[in-house]
Amino acid sequence: MPLENLFLPNLETVIKMKKLFFILFLSLFSSFAKAQCAEQNRISINDTITRGILHSYIGESNKHLSLTYDKNNKKKGIYQIITYMDEKGRKCLSVRTWIDDRYKDNPPSKWGYLMGDILLYYDGEIDGTERKNVASADFMDCLEIIIGDRVYPRPKPTLRFIELKDYNIQNRRSNFWKVEIDRTKTMLNGNDSNNTIFIFEKNGTITSYEPA
Repeated sequence: MPLENLFLPNLETVIKMKKLFFILFLSLFSSFAKAQCAEQNRISINDTITRGILHSYIGESNKHLSLTYDKNNKKKGIYQIITYMDEKGRKCLSVRTWIDDRYKDNPPSKWGYLMGDILLYYDGEIDGTERKNVASADFMDCLEIIIGDRVYPRPKPTLRFIELKDYNIQNRRSNFWKVEIDRTKTMLNGNDSNNTIFIFEKNGTITSYEPA
């Protein structure tokens, strides 16, 4: 055998190397595509007043919520921001803290960072409810990567059976009803997501309140 042939890879090795490079290329292309997808839907907060409001809200939420950190001391939580005009023509922000993946039910139109925290942006109706959005599968994959382990996966709905007594004298009987239990945890302000409404008054001041 010629000496130079000892340094030439055989055909099987060449095929394996080509497959490896092809898989690596697909992986890099997929990561690049997802990064591009994320950047296209990302916005920055240029308004210093809004930035200050959100920074203060997040700080207060982190201070009071017992579920802010998991057992590994990793911070939990993402923040929903609904922007809308109320019935008086005032700009309003409805801000919520989410510690589960409910964003998948209605994905945001945009997202952003604030001091390492994830913000999900929605347009709202006049009453502050979020508008329905339709997101591509690629964008949902992007969000899942961006959000990572900041939220808990929601458990499947569970059912509980309770006994309700009918005390009608003419017809005494026990009725059994199937009741679906909403397993949410009440946080601050009497709601399950620390919802706070910030109102930009026309005189330049900002007021806020916590709906029940």
